[in-house]
Amino acid sequence: MASDSTYKKACDALDKGNYDYAIELFRAVLKSQPENMEARVALRGSERRKWAEKGNAPVQKAVNTLKGVPAMARALAAGKDPRKRLEAFEDFLELNPRNTFALLGAARAARAAGFNEASTIIYKDTLMVKADQRQAMKEIAELYENRGDTETALKYYEPLLQLERENQALREHVKNLEARHHMAKHQLEDTEDFRSKVKDLDKQRQLEVDDKRYHTKDELEDALKRATETWQADPNNVTKAIRVAEIKEQLGDAKDAMDFYKEFHAKDKNNIIRDRMGDLQFRMIDAKISELVEQLKKSPDKAELKEAQAEMRRKRRLFAVQEFERRVKQYPTDKDLRMKMGAAYLENDQVDEAIENFQIASQDPRLTVSACNHLGQCFDRKGQYDLASAQFARALERVKGMNEMGKQIYYNLARAYEHQGEKEKALETYKKIYQADIKYRDVQSKVEELGAG
Repeated sequence: MASDSTYKKACDALDKGNYDYAIELFRAVLKSQPENMEARVALRGSERRKWAEKGNAPVQKAVNTLKGVPAMARALAAGKDPRKRLEAFEDFLELNPRNTFALLGAARAARAAGFNEASTIIYKDTLMVKADQRQAMKEIAELYENRGDTETALKYYEPLLQLERENQALREHVKNLEARHHMAKHQLEDTEDFRSKVKDLDKQRQLEVDDKRYHTKDELEDALKRATETWQADPNNVTKAIRVAEIKEQLGDAKDAMDFYKEFHAKDKNNIIRDRMGDLQFRMIDAKISELVEQLKKSPDKAELKEAQAEMRRKRRLFAVQEFERRVKQYPTDKDLRMKMGAAYLENDQVDEAIENFQIASQDPRLTVSACNHLGQCFDRKGQYDLASAQFARALERVKGMNEMGKQIYYNLARAYEHQGEKEKALETYKKIYQADIKYRDVQSKVEELGAG
């Protein structure tokens, strides 16, 4: 690749002390490969070597700062374009590589652009220059936390806590993160949803206690007795308390499990337990909805059952909004929670609030496809079909092949075209699904209907 050749030339120039040419080439590599870590590290090293040899004198520092003013102005004026901000900050850093304001700005711009690895490197550069830069410590910790790397996140949070001893919110957050890390090490965490610390274990793992699988009521009751004794010997242990509650739920007594959680939480306002209580409440509501669905199958015309089901679904929507608002307030940087918050708002017809949360979630490359798909649905619901189409198209850029997600997004895009009156585009899009899966939803009738028109 051309960038590989450019990188090699840059390294050769650096070895020869030709710093200006090396910097120019490393910058060229990063323009096409923003996440090239070797090039980014080498770029900063080149800038610092040049600075140490030629720009360290007070007069030269002042000159470099003045020369960098236009670049800083461009960075501050770049607004919502993180790539432009990053490029402008890099222009400034080329002359002033030890400026923590510019380093922090570049790190934030890289993060906003979705270049998380690049952002991590630049945050580390910031801390190399100023080891107690609090914002850099906090934000790099958040990056690692959002990746699920609690161990590394704590390495940055803990010294930050030493600098902010009176920050009770930070102290509580670190306490919860330490508990989550402990549980992750003991394989108690659900890897698909690390944010709420312990998370729901799947149905099979919930029956695995003390390395044994329990199938009968007698086995579960025996397991509950032993789990309770283990917890009573260590009553402040969150992990052991959760084990007791899970077995209670498996025995079919969700209310007893909830009461147990509430009693524990009353003594220890632990966010892990509070999140567990929310998860259990969701399951209790869903169980009631399923029960009503089964009753309606037997008595489909019974008005009171229909009303009860509608009320229970309404209750679930309101609870979801309330629960995820609480969690987002506690963990505002968690993009997974933002997705769930957006979904809760959308289901509750709070479309503008949903859009805000999906936009934040879309900044995480892992969530971009789903977030853009949801954003498209939000804009479609608002009648902003051109914006909806743009979001569906953005999502499709990251989808490979006609998998289930691909079919869903193509279908949503086709509907948006229909709503715009773009029948030819809608037909063309429906046909893409039709060729891969003729039985997908009503795509066959859509193709026939639009094709006949």
